[in-house]
Amino acid sequence: MLFRVSSLETAGRRNGGVFKGKQKVDFKLNISILNPQLPWLEAIASLSGACSLGALFLRRKPRSLQARKDYVEKKFRQFKEENFPETHDITVKQLLNFQKEGKTKFILIDVRSKKERDVSIIPGALSPHDFEANRDHYEDGHTTVAYCTAGYRSGLYAKKLQENNMPVFNLVGGVIAWALEGQIFTDSDGECRRVHVYNKNWDLLSKEYEAVW
Repeated sequence: MLFRVSSLETAGRRNGGVFKGKQKVDFKLNISILNPQLPWLEAIASLSGACSLGALFLRRKPRSLQARKDYVEKKFRQFKEENFPETHDITVKQLLNFQKEGKTKFILIDVRSKKERDVSIIPGALSPHDFEANRDHYEDGHTTVAYCTAGYRSGLYAKKLQENNMPVFNLVGGVIAWALEGQIFTDSDGECRRVHVYNKNWDLLSKEYEAVW
């Protein structure tokens, strides 16, 4: 993966010499393979002030609730377009409306790891193992919805089920979107607002929730 950074102010060493103060550099950074022969490599360790590595690689997290919702949905749409464009999806609001109407029975499948599920799940969700062990029981009269942190892993799972002629929806934004709509989770002790968000970059939850990674 290549990142291109233009007009980056930095201090450090280049071509055996020391930068005098701050200078502008223009370079490409391959985060998979760092070539020690490249003259700018040593400068990475001493990026100045606002141009830290965090600022270099990570976008600033959206602050407002709506901005966070928009960001999560945008990332989901990117995941879908690039990896599972043929899958069907459902938003949290759509799911909640259907559940409120009570006309459709839903089976939720939490495709995250056991470690993540042990923190909390969307109420009533099954693991893929439990679902597949009783698949015949759920195929008739139920609508299946898969979810994960933000929709990537569940999209791949939904794709696999669809390829095996199993109707399934992928939950847009996963547990992040569920939390951003103010919904409750459950753990072994009952209702909770503690959520495993996979890693720090997905900590987009409001202050009412405790993010774990």
